[in-house]
Amino acid sequence: MFPGELGERVRLLNDQPLNRRGRYVVYWAQVNRRLQSNEALLAAVELGNYLGRPIWWVESLPWPEQRRGLRFVRFLLEGVEETARGCWELGIGYTLLVEDEAAPLQELQRLLRGAAALVTDDYPVPPVPERTREVLRGITVAAYAVNASTIVPMRRFARREYAAYSMRPKLLKVLPNYLVPLPFREPRVRFQEDSTHTEIHPPSLLLRWERLGGAPPSVTFRGGRSAALQWLERFLNDGLQRYSAERHVPTARAASELSPYLHYGYISAREVALAVRSQAQEHGWDASSFLEQLIVRRELAFNFACFTKRLDSLEALPTWALQTIARHREDPRPVVYDIDRLEAGETHDDLWNAAHKELLLRGKIHNAPRMYWGKKILEWSAGPEQALASLLRFHDRYALDANDPNTYANILWCFGLHDRPFRERPILGTLRSFSRESFGRKIRADRYIAEISALAAGVHNRDRVK
Repeated sequence: MFPGELGERVRLLNDQPLNRRGRYVVYWAQVNRRLQSNEALLAAVELGNYLGRPIWWVESLPWPEQRRGLRFVRFLLEGVEETARGCWELGIGYTLLVEDEAAPLQELQRLLRGAAALVTDDYPVPPVPERTREVLRGITVAAYAVNASTIVPMRRFARREYAAYSMRPKLLKVLPNYLVPLPFREPRVRFQEDSTHTEIHPPSLLLRWERLGGAPPSVTFRGGRSAALQWLERFLNDGLQRYSAERHVPTARAASELSPYLHYGYISAREVALAVRSQAQEHGWDASSFLEQLIVRRELAFNFACFTKRLDSLEALPTWALQTIARHREDPRPVVYDIDRLEAGETHDDLWNAAHKELLLRGKIHNAPRMYWGKKILEWSAGPEQALASLLRFHDRYALDANDPNTYANILWCFGLHDRPFRERPILGTLRSFSRESFGRKIRADRYIAEISALAAGVHNRDRVK
């Protein structure tokens, strides 16, 4: 039913049979919100065509997402109308379920009573696995999870890899088999169900969550497939040629800025890698630095998430990192900030404050100052557990690319994950360190601080005029 590469990506989630009397195949889009280059949707279409049934795309606005505030709800909703239009043009049904706090998955389970099968995303980060298991407890139809988030299937490798050096050769050996365009197939049977109950009007939906507060919408990023493609186009034409030389300089804006769109599934790593490779080959550019981050480092993060029980715990660290943290746990700190002071971005370090303001305003920190930002939280916290709690809280509240394998890997990298020991120092022990002086020169900190200060002033003045 799922031949070739697609078969490696598909997991049967239960022992229920296909319901051959079912009227449709449901694709529950928990993670991947795109019609193109989406292995999970392709699996649903192949299954629907095999059974002679239409596809019903069900996208839900989960109650836990509401807890995170307006920034995240808005980014998700900004892509809804475009997705719905694309579905209807292809003859795919579309429903946006706004979940109820008391019974968040009840409406989805009701829809599945008339389904021939369920297809959803195979994603290793909570709450997706937990929500999937909850739905399975209330249905009696075959359910499949499809890995549509990585280029090489996550379970192509049987165990956790502990660094890029061990993952890279294994990944590159099989990559040519997977880094090819994904075929697109349309459903043979058009969806005819009455889905007039679907409410797709983002402005009215947003009003429901304004009272929840939280971070305001990003001043830089807008959700949706079209926005993702615009950022990709900008990177191909302007950033890619400069990426290798200027990727550590935040004001150069040579980065792709695609992580929020990869996280929300508006674009796939496969199509980004293919577009970058094609552009680099056409112009004779070196794209190896970018592809190392997009493929090796990102797939290493998914490997970590796939084979690790607790992503939010120091227990996930390698032994050497745990040992050095334990040896230096009681080292005196030059300064200790509580979590509220850090969250306000009120420290003695203007570079750290600028990085934190970028997170508050844009919903994302450029990778270079983000490393410095995370390391300093470890140095300025009463202990490693408090530092980890702060990093998780700030990402959860403000980062558009949070709750992602890359997020957890990047946070724990500050504590030694996927890294190696360095010369021993107070507090950090043999963890990698960054000095304000040398790192600031490397990333041209003065320009970055000025840019973020201007951005913050512009937002402040705009709000004051209103």
